Amino acid sequence: MPAQGRTTALARLAAALIAAAALPACAVVPRSQLDESLQVTRSLRAENARLKDQVIDLQAQNRDASDRALDDLRRLAIRDEAIERLRHSVQQYQDDRDRLEAAYQRLAASLGRSPATTTSAADRESPGAAAAVR
Repeated sequence: MPAQGRTTALARLAAALIAAAALPACAVVPRSQLDESLQVTRSLRAENARLKDQVIDLQAQNRDASDRALDDLRRLAIRDEAIERLRHSVQQYQDDRDRLEAAYQRLAASLGRSPATTTSAADRESPGAAAAVR
């Protein structure tokens, strides 16, 4: 027990010496330096708050830009689907037209008409030429 009591007494003495050594050091700092450090601390806190506000604003702008990009992507996908449907539809019309033209030419040939009186694909592509033939 006496060894434990000595250790406790030594610990208390060490803590008292450390506290005594720390106190005079704080008292030695000039008031101007303390005021300056307080001013720097205030300005750093104000700048930190300003930067936090700026981060929040930039995050909101980033979310808005991201939302706009997603909306644009959706619109483009819808537009691309519509274009593809229109291409497919035009191709179907062209296929039907070609099929009907071939059927007409077969019918005209079976009736004994000359192929010169039928319209060709070149005539359809240049309407002025087709009107001149007719």
